Parts: sequence; C-alpha cells; structure tokens
Amino acid sequence: MNLFKFFGINHSVLMDSDENETQEIVNDFIETNKNEYTKKVVLFEKDLESFLGIETAKRKDLKPLNIMYQYNKEHIPNEKIIELKKVIEDLIQ
Repeated sequence: MNLFKFFGINHSVLMDSDENETQEIVNDFIETNKNEYTKKVVLFEKDLESFLGIETAKRKDLKPLNIMYQYNKEHIPNEKIIELKKVIEDLIQ
C-alpha cells in the first residue's frame, strides 16, 4: 500500500477475514496504512474458498494451487466465478 502511495497508484484490497491473531495484525496494518490512493478494502465473509464453495487446502502455502486446481477441474460453480468477477470489477472502478 505504501509503495502504491509512493508511485501514486490507486489500489484496493481484497482479503480473507480469518479469525486469528495473525489476521488481526494484518487488519490493523491495512487500516493503519490506508491512504488517499486506497479506494476500497473488502473482506470475504470467511475466506476465498468458502466464497467459491470449494474445500480449503490442507496447508496455507498450497492455497493458490488449490484454487487453480479446483478451477481447472471445474469444481467452482460458474455463478461463483461471475460473482467473484463482479467483486473484482467493483474494486477497480
């Protein structure tokens, strides 16, 4: 966020709203570092996997791979892809 501010780049934040101590630190950091270029901060109700209706990876480092795998295997309902697209479009408007 600070790098975007330095370069004068508009940006938004889309993230999970996990309930744990680490997430509280991240939330505080984002709140503290919002600036005039931060347009929106949006949190999924729980996490991206729940939003998409897919199972969560066993390890956090496998999260991106799991989501791509689920997408490639067509395990994510098309209406959820459309809904995610709308969320992202709203972030960049």
